[in-house]
Amino acid sequence: MTFAANVVSVLIASPSDTAAERDAVEQAIHQWNADRAERQGVVLMPLRWEVNAVPVMSDTPQGAINKQLLDRADIVIGVFFARLGQATKRYPSGTVEEIIEANEVGKPVHVYFSSADVPINQIDIGQLTHLKDVKADLRIRALYGEFASIDELKMKVRSALEHDLAELNLSTPAAPAREDEKPALRATYESRRKQYQDSKGRMKYRTVGTRVVVINSGNAVAREVRLSLEPVDGGALPARMDGWERPRDIAPNGGTSSYPLILMMGVAREYEATLTWTSEFGDEETTSHSLSFA
Repeated sequence: MTFAANVVSVLIASPSDTAAERDAVEQAIHQWNADRAERQGVVLMPLRWEVNAVPVMSDTPQGAINKQLLDRADIVIGVFFARLGQATKRYPSGTVEEIIEANEVGKPVHVYFSSADVPINQIDIGQLTHLKDVKADLRIRALYGEFASIDELKMKVRSALEHDLAELNLSTPAAPAREDEKPALRATYESRRKQYQDSKGRMKYRTVGTRVVVINSGNAVAREVRLSLEPVDGGALPARMDGWERPRDIAPNGGTSSYPLILMMGVAREYEATLTWTSEFGDEETTSHSLSFA
C-alpha cells in the first residue's frame, strides 16, 4: 500500500570504532518507520558515510562526506565511544566537523557519548584524551547525552527523533491511531557485578549499574511516562540520579527507558511501582505492580 510522505534524512555521524552504535541508531530509525511512518506521513532515511558516500578523487574524504551527506541531512545524530577520530583541516575530527557544521546552519543535532567500560584492547590514551577535551568543550556550549548500552542509545535516539519531528511540524496529515494500538508498561530492576582488586590484591565483586528499566511491550508509543516508587517494607527510597522526574516517551515493541539509582544502607528492597503515561488518544493511564530490588 502506498502513502504520501515527507522524507527526512538523518545523518549518523561517528568515528570508526562505533559500528555497533551506528547499527543501533539505524535500527531505531527503521523501527520508527515501521511503527509510525504511515500514520505520521513521514519516512526517516538514515545516511551513513560507509554506505551512502560515493568515492571521488576531486575532494578530500571529509569534503566528499560533507557535500554528499551532510549538506542533504535534515537531522544529525553524533555518537562517540572510545575514539574521537582523525583530524580534518579545520576540526579535531571528521565527526566533530559534521556536528559543528550542521549546528551552525541550524540543523537539529544530537550528540551521545558512551559511558560503558572500554575494553583494554581498545584503549588509546591519545584518543581518549582528545575525546575528553571535545566532551568538555561541548559541555560548555550544548547539552549532550550519554548511554550505557545499545538499547539505551536506541531509546534516546527515538526520543530525539520524536522531538525533532514535532518541531519540524510537517504538513502531511497523520493517519489516526487505532483503538487496538496501546502501550504496555512494566518496570524491572537491573544491576551487574563488576570485578575489582582490593588493596591486598584479592579479586572481589561489587554491584554497579543499578537502575530501574521500564519496558514498553505494547504496540504504541507511551508518551510522557512518569515512574514513582513507594517502599512497602519500611525502608527508605534509593538515591535517584538526575532525570527521574522528567517525563519521557518510550517506543513500542520492546522500547525501554532507564532510571539510574544508588542503593545504600537502609534502602527498601520491595516497592510498589506506579507508571503513568499519556496514550495516543491523549488519555492519562496508570498501572502499578510490585517491584523487588533483590
